[in-house]
Amino acid sequence: MKKKPLIILSGPSGVGKSTIVKEMISVYGPEKMGTTITYTTRPVRGLEQEGRDYYFISEEKFVSLKERGFFAEWAFVYNYYYGTAVEQINDHWEKGRAIIKDLDLQGASIIKKLYPQTLRVFISPPSIEELIHRVHKRSENKGKDIEIRVKEAQKEMEQSSCFDYQLENANLSETVKKLKKIIAEYIERV
Repeated sequence: MKKKPLIILSGPSGVGKSTIVKEMISVYGPEKMGTTITYTTRPVRGLEQEGRDYYFISEEKFVSLKERGFFAEWAFVYNYYYGTAVEQINDHWEKGRAIIKDLDLQGASIIKKLYPQTLRVFISPPSIEELIHRVHKRSENKGKDIEIRVKEAQKEMEQSSCFDYQLENANLSETVKKLKKIIAEYIERV
């Protein structure tokens, strides 16, 4: 099978991965780059919409899909299941699109094993203090949840050396500019 562009962004919760994914799709255009919509068992938050932000399904449905090999990768994170559908990946590739997606470290590792051409980029905050500030701004993150996410962020940052690239997201436009350069070189190679 011909290698296809697949870019995975990982990093702590609140570092800006989803925003960067949207920016990169905007830069390249949806006809050249897309993302997959994650399936999850967690409840809808805020203004999230079914089919735009996530596919919200029951735990029973998720487990059934998982057992049938529906997901390229899946994880149980913060008491909920999350997964990436194989058919979404294949659909983008059939349409000639590169794929950019944000995943946790476990998901990034699984995808790299399945698709060795995957480019993995770790996005880090400028500091733990800034990350705490960003996580606090999220209305759904409170008290103990913030503490858990900060501890997890520290663990993730310690493991970031296994990624192809590491970018600090201190300034969104600078991060997007650097990532665009990395992706352009990667797509040319693949």
